[in-house]
Amino acid sequence: MNRKQIRDLKKLTDDRNKGYVTYEMITICVTRLFSLLCGIKNKTEISTKLETVESIENISKIAGQKF
Repeated sequence: MNRKQIRDLKKLTDDRNKGYVTYEMITICVTRLFSLLCGIKNKTEISTKLETVESIENISKIAGQKF
């Protein structure tokens, strides 16, 4: 992803109840993008395959957030 694409993702709005929101919208989008690129099709697979230290660090770097 280039910097413009990351800036555009950061501009996405989130209509969820703020009391229930744990992650920024960019984090959700980057995680979903990675999962699609890896052929992961559902939340269960995301949890089992992307919940590694390496994956979390990479998503954190791209999203510009610390987890």
